[in-house]
Amino acid sequence: MVPGKGLCGSSSWTAAKESSKKSTGKLDEEGMEIAVCRHGVLLAALNMFRGEIFAYPLFLQRKLAANVPGHITFLCSDVACKYFPYLTKVAQQCPELRNLLSMRPFLSVMHAKAHTWKCEIKWGGAFQDGAGSTVGEEVEQVNSFLSRAAVTTKYMSKAGRTDMLTLLALGWNKRKVEQLGRTLSQRYLKIIRILREQVESLNATKNELGVDDDTLQQWVADVQKWAEETDQTDGSLGALQARIEELVVIIRVRTQSLYRQNDSNKRRHRIRKVILDEKKRLAAAVDDYNKLAEPTKQILLQTSRQRERSLRR
Repeated sequence: MVPGKGLCGSSSWTAAKESSKKSTGKLDEEGMEIAVCRHGVLLAALNMFRGEIFAYPLFLQRKLAANVPGHITFLCSDVACKYFPYLTKVAQQCPELRNLLSMRPFLSVMHAKAHTWKCEIKWGGAFQDGAGSTVGEEVEQVNSFLSRAAVTTKYMSKAGRTDMLTLLALGWNKRKVEQLGRTLSQRYLKIIRILREQVESLNATKNELGVDDDTLQQWVADVQKWAEETDQTDGSLGALQARIEELVVIIRVRTQSLYRQNDSNKRRHRIRKVILDEKKRLAAAVDDYNKLAEPTKQILLQTSRQRERSLRR
């Protein structure tokens, strides 16, 4: 892996690094790495001295595994698809770390949208059995709360900074624990409502397509098998065809969920821009495919305007 080039699709992740150089600035600590449970309680934290490298989450993971052995099912990370291959490689050389592999990788639901489609299916928390409705963005909530102290702590000494952040963390955890009962009951009612709506939507889709549960399970297995396959990047017909199929699926899913999962015009505007970029990549992939394919096997890409004109005729 090239330092600072944690690529997944078209996204470059700063946190997906095995090594990082010391900052040229005068700051001793470059930030904090924290571990949070699914209920939002801050469990552990450390100071970062060399940027977001894999050694920091590895240290926190090992610390938590020692404190509560065998009780951690998932390990959520924004770059789980990059971190767990690194952890597997390290565990091969360090047998004392092999117990960490018992934790299942969990790619946070919102950050997974910026990963590739296969990566989201393989690693995403929304596709993990037993994950429930956990989003995996609880760390961002704590980071947002602690970031308000950055205005003052940057002028403090090391001891003062540590005391200030410790007081904020204790206050955050106290409030979370006191409100835990109400939060869990509200979350339970919300999940029951969402589950009922999803079941009704699933039954309506099954009736519309005329399929049963066995067919749906087979479709799910086919999608999971497709996500496990390694992408071909050699520019062959097979690689271009796989790329075209992936882009078609992505565009259809984003279009169908445009109003279902986004209640903000600003958010929908961003999704539309992403869909437009993906349509441009799809047109370029189709052109490359048609240059190599036989005339009888070429793909005709019809735009929405052309489709409307053909329907009018």
